[in-house]
Amino acid sequence: MTDRPLALYVHIPFCERKCHYCDFNSGVQAPAVRDRYVAALLREISGTSLAGRSAGSVFFGGGTPSVLPASQIAGILDALRDQFRFGPDIEITVECNPGTVASERMAGESTDSFLGGLLDAGVNRLSFGVQSFDPALLTTLGRIHSPAQAESSVRSAQAAGFDNINVDLMFALPGQTMPAWQETLRRALDLGVSHLSAYSLIVEPDTPFHLWDAEGRLPRPGEDEEAAMYQAVIDRLAAAGYERYEVSAFARPGRRCRHNLTYWRNEEYVGFGVGAASYIAGERSTREPRLENYIVTAEHGEDTTAEAERLDLDGQMAETMMMGLRLADGVGRRAFRERFGVDPAVQYSAVIDQFAAMGLLQRTPEAVALTARGFFLANEVWEAFVG
Repeated sequence: MTDRPLALYVHIPFCERKCHYCDFNSGVQAPAVRDRYVAALLREISGTSLAGRSAGSVFFGGGTPSVLPASQIAGILDALRDQFRFGPDIEITVECNPGTVASERMAGESTDSFLGGLLDAGVNRLSFGVQSFDPALLTTLGRIHSPAQAESSVRSAQAAGFDNINVDLMFALPGQTMPAWQETLRRALDLGVSHLSAYSLIVEPDTPFHLWDAEGRLPRPGEDEEAAMYQAVIDRLAAAGYERYEVSAFARPGRRCRHNLTYWRNEEYVGFGVGAASYIAGERSTREPRLENYIVTAEHGEDTTAEAERLDLDGQMAETMMMGLRLADGVGRRAFRERFGVDPAVQYSAVIDQFAAMGLLQRTPEAVALTARGFFLANEVWEAFVG
């Protein structure tokens, strides 16, 4: 797979406030810690063993990458360009919290200056964590932005020249009703963005939501209502011209997220930053997850890898099936044969037959893919390939 471009991920673990549902490796830190982290990150990138490889995408995730000034994001991109070959059509995404982009920037620069700085640095895609346009639900989630800030930040990005923008939304939230969800969808569609992602709430361990759920203080929609909300996404976005190309991802034609497609196709990617994951030549690894330990290790020019596991062929095939079945196109049989030397429809014939009989999987000459019904029970299907 070394002839294929890498996907590069950069983890920015800083937030202005931790959301109540979030279990990501992130938190609130002083500006001095942020600066020290960025310097350590640059040191880590400069020492990569993958120098010279081509890159097809870069994704700044978090945390909240938009808490950094544009100049620091530009510096990180320059460091990546020094080590990797960037093609002319490379996709470069920065995740943004609307509250850190709207009007008064928290990093001390204006919205226009920040957005212009990102464009000048080569960023060509933004992903806004809007989640909801219901102010009460935003408060429940612990978000720092208002519905008006969500709209104004996206509009500002469009006015600055960004024409490839994603908006993240969440459903099956505590106290959320179908009319409220439909209104969020309406307001999101009114923004005219090129990509929308819609996720159902998952209550993760070690979060405030997990504690509140255990205490019975997190009333959530039932399974039937959650399914109805998902169906509403599918119907509304299809009518508006978006294609569902992954379980939770909807795009205008030609606007699929290339970076995420690398993950879903189980292709090679490398992560930089605290806790970041990589997958290279069948080896899965994770960098040091503790912030101070990561910074000190990177400052000393030492390897920040904390864990590594080499997958055997069966493991690589199983993960390729599990990830690929997230996609509407499914797992391409020809590509799978070329990669592993076996047809997935033959390798997994018993499992495929089982779920095909249940109406959840379909086998075509080109691919193995979920059916329309299968998208609603996808977890059950995925688990069968890695169980």
